[in-house]
Amino acid sequence: MNMIKRSLDFYVKKEFHWTDSTTALAWIQRSEEWGTFVSNRVKEIRESTKIVNWRHVPGVLNPADLPSRGCSPRQLLESQWWEGKDWLKLREDDWPSAQNEVNEEEVRIELKGPKRCSLQVNREQWSFVSKFSKYFSNVKVMGWVLRFYTNLKKTRHQRCKDVRLSQQEIDNGENQLLQLIQKESLVPEEKELSKKLSIVNKDGLLCVKTKLLNKEDSDHFRWPVILPSDHPIVEMMVRDLHLSYGHPGVQFLLSKLRERFWILGGRRTVKSIVRKCIRCRRYDSKPANVEPAALPSSRVTPGEVFQTTGVDLAGPVILRDQTKAWIVLYTCAVYRCVHFDVVQSLSTKAFLRSLERFINMYGWPQGFISDNGTNFVGADSLMNIVDWKELSSKLDIQKMKWTFNPPSAP
Repeated sequence: MNMIKRSLDFYVKKEFHWTDSTTALAWIQRSEEWGTFVSNRVKEIRESTKIVNWRHVPGVLNPADLPSRGCSPRQLLESQWWEGKDWLKLREDDWPSAQNEVNEEEVRIELKGPKRCSLQVNREQWSFVSKFSKYFSNVKVMGWVLRFYTNLKKTRHQRCKDVRLSQQEIDNGENQLLQLIQKESLVPEEKELSKKLSIVNKDGLLCVKTKLLNKEDSDHFRWPVILPSDHPIVEMMVRDLHLSYGHPGVQFLLSKLRERFWILGGRRTVKSIVRKCIRCRRYDSKPANVEPAALPSSRVTPGEVFQTTGVDLAGPVILRDQTKAWIVLYTCAVYRCVHFDVVQSLSTKAFLRSLERFINMYGWPQGFISDNGTNFVGADSLMNIVDWKELSSKLDIQKMKWTFNPPSAP
């Protein structure tokens, strides 16, 4: 339709759109949310046309129905497809009625489903969990709670008044704490767990029945307690075990945990806790890789030996007469050439004597590279006092260029 309107050289005052599909007509005329495929096409149709211009035509009266369904060439030539049906030449009142029956089931198939909203329910934690960051601290708190509960049932003289918890009370506190964890996280999923694991109830705890029942070991080793992986107290347990054994790896922690517990998805939980350990991340971090910089032109340009020279002092060394001496190291910046000299002082004067001996042996260099030692800086300052114009005219030498490394550079 849009292509025809652009091709015509006159203005179209009014337009009508016909379809023999009552379902498609209902999609166009109704303002409801359809599926993605239908919604995209209905949106484009409603933007390009007006809804009131859409009409329904029965398939028998639809001129476009014949070629779309297929026919012989003779049927196509004898049909009214070329000039349109006769009813198109009548008045608008005599056109096919716009009233039609709609199959609501076919229309509503494309209705967009109801919107879903996800509700995140935060698990209610006990009041003391947020106050203690260690697993054993929570165990002791539970032990004190059980002692208080036990003392309420006893007479005044029978109550326990010890300032410390006994080992039996600590074990009871841990047992009660594990029961609360399982009741909160695992009891609703007990049927699903029983399909994957052989579960037994031992001392009020859900345990895994292993193949090591005949081994002479503790009950926890033969029947490890099942624990969830996303519980805060379980995370405290893994974190405390990681610290107590000196920051071991994932496999070591898993083997220690499986001596008493069967954590669902334990490897994933242990990995996440080890990754969060700041000390482990510091030691496991890799050094930053820095791309090496290109060498300066003075180090790659061929020339005379020691034309560009690096100089530094090493020492001190103790001589046989117990006096100190320093080694002056001269290195060629282009070739693998070195020269050693010895001075008995770090002063500028002593270094200048060594520099004089070096020049007498290898000639006048174009430049030196050194750190910011006081003897090197002093030598450079003295050379700046010299009148190099007069000196170069008489001795045919150029000013020596001294390059200092940045301060604190390696």
